Amino acid sequence: MDLYIAILLSNITQTSHLTNRNLSITRVLIILLEIDTCTVHPTCHQYASCNMTGTATLDGLWKTCTCFEGYRGDGFYCEPIDACLDNNGGCDDVTAFCVNTGPGKVMVD
Repeated sequence: MDLYIAILLSNITQTSHLTNRNLSITRVLIILLEIDTCTVHPTCHQYASCNMTGTATLDGLWKTCTCFEGYRGDGFYCEPIDACLDNNGGCDDVTAFCVNTGPGKVMVD
């Protein structure tokens, strides 16, 4: 999806040489630009995906950033999840030791 921006100029007053009166003339200039908002600052984090929205988001950025699986954050900053810190990574607390093997991944030892 691409973003198109229109820039408008209007309300120009000119004097008519035929009637010697001021005339209000509206002139419109429309410029269309094709922009990949995912490449415009601020960019999404290296561990996040970018989705162009086609409309302005609440922060006015025209895109959303989502952290990849195994990472958490706002999409502009993503950090790896240590699953062992959450409920021992699903490992039995008494008989197993949780080993963090990567973002959101564990191994029972």
